Order: sequence, then structure tokens, then C-alpha cells
Amino acid sequence: MKKTLALVIAMMMIAALFAGCGSNEQVSDGKRTDINIPLASIGNTLDPHDASLLVDQNVCNQIYEPLWYVEDDASLTPRLATGLTVNDAGNEITVTLRDDVKFQNGEPLKASDVVYSYQRCLDNYYKTASLLGLTKVEAINDTTVKFTLDGPNSVFLTTMNDVWIVSEKAVEEAGDRFGAIPTLAGTGPYILESYDQNTKIVLQANKDYWRGEATIKTINFTPMADSSTQLLAFQNGEFDFCNIPSADWDNVVASGNFTTVQAPSRHVSYIGLNVGKPESPLYDLRVRQAIHYCIDKESMCLVAADGFADVATHYVRVGYFEGAEGKGTDFSYNPEKAKQLLAEAGYPNGCDVGTISVINGGGGRYIKIAQLLEQNMKDVGITCKIEIGETGAMLDDIAQNHTYDMFISGITYGVSVSFYDSYGNYGKFDDAEVRLYENENIDADWVDEMFQKARSEMDAAKRLAIYNELEAYVHDQCCYLGVMHIQNLYAWNKNLDAYAPLNNYLVYDWSWK
Repeated sequence: MKKTLALVIAMMMIAALFAGCGSNEQVSDGKRTDINIPLASIGNTLDPHDASLLVDQNVCNQIYEPLWYVEDDASLTPRLATGLTVNDAGNEITVTLRDDVKFQNGEPLKASDVVYSYQRCLDNYYKTASLLGLTKVEAINDTTVKFTLDGPNSVFLTTMNDVWIVSEKAVEEAGDRFGAIPTLAGTGPYILESYDQNTKIVLQANKDYWRGEATIKTINFTPMADSSTQLLAFQNGEFDFCNIPSADWDNVVASGNFTTVQAPSRHVSYIGLNVGKPESPLYDLRVRQAIHYCIDKESMCLVAADGFADVATHYVRVGYFEGAEGKGTDFSYNPEKAKQLLAEAGYPNGCDVGTISVINGGGGRYIKIAQLLEQNMKDVGITCKIEIGETGAMLDDIAQNHTYDMFISGITYGVSVSFYDSYGNYGKFDDAEVRLYENENIDADWVDEMFQKARSEMDAAKRLAIYNELEAYVHDQCCYLGVMHIQNLYAWNKNLDAYAPLNNYLVYDWSWK
């Protein structure tokens, strides 16, 4: 009873955030109304439910909206929802929608569109972790949606906002081409006018946007994977906002020509190990431990990020999420320990672990990490070969086909009071999609049970204890190896009033001075 009462009180407090939400119309006042922004790589899709790349998410964030927006401090700001209620059992959340919102195709936002959006995501690999526990979503009427969970859920109110709402009519009309062609499926401040993922993406302000038309009318996104070329174009005035390569940061700051911001991030550059191949040395925990011990992360931070990064001791950044307290074994650099473990595993003369798959992104950071990793492993007798691939295609292959041996990538977690739960996305929730724990020596069922137990526990102290136990176990299985947490190095035109949050930026909040 106490747990239920606490849950209801918490829901009421969150619902109070929705009070007083009105329009915020902006005008241009004759100032510049366009903005040019580079993208760090070629995108994969603008289907907001399949957008796993940060570059795609940054574009989609201008076009689509969730029910409410998660701020940097994990508080909720109303977007398409105006309020919510929860039943006494804590397993039913009823959400009321705004009645003054239209999709970009002119159709009014209806509860059926919200249901359609969530149903598209229930079996989507990229959204699975955000909707764990959701068993049913239904429209009560045109402005009311009910979410039914498998029990009380301490994280769902935050993680559910990983789903952007789309127009069922617009998506169905686009068919298989949705995400590859301009459509009018969003409710956001910008409309996709033209889309060439290789050369240019143009967005125009939505004149009928429910919060008022944006001050900046046109956004020109240009994919430019080469960071040096991108920086030169920014310095020449071709771009107005740029993520600066770490090697060039000091020079950009010293120039005094731009507004510069050095900020922390929730990003982790990491190494993934395929532990589901019995024929591979990686199937043996001792080999995975040896790889953990042989990596000189401090050198990687210096070489791959020019020192603008912190060593990652865990896959999830310690201290940023509930449950991420750094529990488990300390795998500090110890090559002699690595050699000892290899000998114990039956490889006194070393072994070959196959291929390291590396995405061509991160301003070249991932490739540098791969090169250093190859040398670190060679120093203790482990050999491999490096394979560099196009970001979107390689990540899709890794996620769906599981043919890799090791891979290097990065992920930027969203903000949540308890977003450590998203680690569950890498657990054994669906053998057809996620096979990370297909190893007889890893208790995948226990991992699943512990994530479910934590989600259902509404008492914060008890939930933290569960997460700490879970974190220690998952960390010690050595399936993922956090390498570094980079710092965000931003610069922009001094005449631009911009803001770079921990979450995806929103150009609607920017303006020209």
C-alpha cells in the first residue's frame, strides 16, 4: 500500500508540471532566418523509430515530438501531453493529449496516432529497452490514451518518451519509403522539405506549429564525415554551429571568433565482444578479462581524443544514472595479469580473436581506438584484424546479424532518473534479435529477472541495491568494455543565440541576435 501511495504521489507531482503550458510565438524581426549545420556522418534513415544514429536523431528531433520532453535534469516538460493519471495498482497510466495540435499534413493529433506510434515501436530493436513492461496501449477517446504495464514501473514515465509521435495516415501513405522521402508525419517545429542523406537535408519552419512558428525558418543540414573538412568550412563561415575536433579545440578557442562551450557528455566510446560463439576464444571469460586488462585507456584518451575525455571504467557512465556506481571488478591496465589469464584459458602463446569491426564515425576516434586496441592486444599475444565500415550498415549488421567478433562504437544515453535500465537492451530479451548473453556461463535469465525486479521496485533505496548487484554481475561478464567518455566541444557563430543541451539540441530554441 505504501508503495502504491508513493507511486501515485510521484505521478501527481509529475502531472503538475503540465500546468500552464501555452504557446510561445516568435517572430524574426528582420534578422537572418536560416542556419547551416554539418552532420558528422551520412545518415541512415529519418524514420524516427529506426533512427539509431545521433545524426539522424538530431534531424528527427526538429521534426517530431514525444508526449513530453525529458530535460537535462530528468524533469519532464509538456509536449503533446497535458496530464496523466495512474491507477492504484500502478500498472495503468492514462495520458491526456493536447487538443490544439495538428500534424504537418493538416490532420489533427488523435489518440489513435499515439497508439499507432507506440505499436510501431513495441517490436523495434532500437526501442525495446524504452518500452519494457508495456503490454498494451489503447485509445480511450480522441484525446486520451491508456498504457497498460505488467506491473509498477519506476522508469517507464521517462523512457517512454523515446518514442516520437507520427501520423498514421502519413506513414501508411509513404509505405516502405517512409524515412527515405519527405513526409508530413510530424507535429514538430520543422517540416522536411528535401532529403538527400548523402549531400543535404533541408527543413522549413512549420507555420502552423502549435507553439508558434520558429524564428529560424530554414535549417540546412550537410553530411560531412571528414572532421578537418567540416572544421575548415565552419571557420570559413559555411556552417554556423559545429562540434569541434579535439585536436583543433585550443586553436578555435584562441581565435576568439566564435562562442565556444566545453561540456560534459553522457557518451561512452566502447568495445563490444561477441560472447555467443562457442568456437571463439571470446566465449571464455578469462580471454575477455585479459582483453579488459590489456587496454591502456589513458593512452587512448590522449591519442584518440587529445585528452578531452575521461577514462570509462564501466559501460554506463558512473555517477550519471541511478545504479551506475562502479560496482564490480577493477580492470585497470595490467598486461601481466592479461597474459596470466590467457595462459589459464589455454592460450599461453596467445590467440586470434578474429575481426574488430569499426564504424567510420566519431571524427576518426573509433578508428584510432581500434588501432591502439590492436597494438595493446598484440603486446599480450592476442591478434586480430581491423575492418572499417560505413556507420549505418555496419551497426545494422552488428545489431541484427551478430556476425561480428569485436566492434567499436559509441552511444549517448538519454537522461532518466533510472536510465541504467536501458542497459537491459543488451540482455537476452529476444533471442531472435539480441544474442549477447547466449553463453552457457552467463546467467541471462537472472539478468532479465533482476532488471524486471528493479523496474517494479518503487522504493529508490531498494531499487538502487538491485541495480548495484546487477551492475557488478554484468560488468564482470566483460561483454562490453567502456573506453572513454568524451567531452562535447561546441562552437557557433557569435551572432547566434544557441544552447547545447545534454540531449539532442532543438533549433526552435535558438535565434539570431
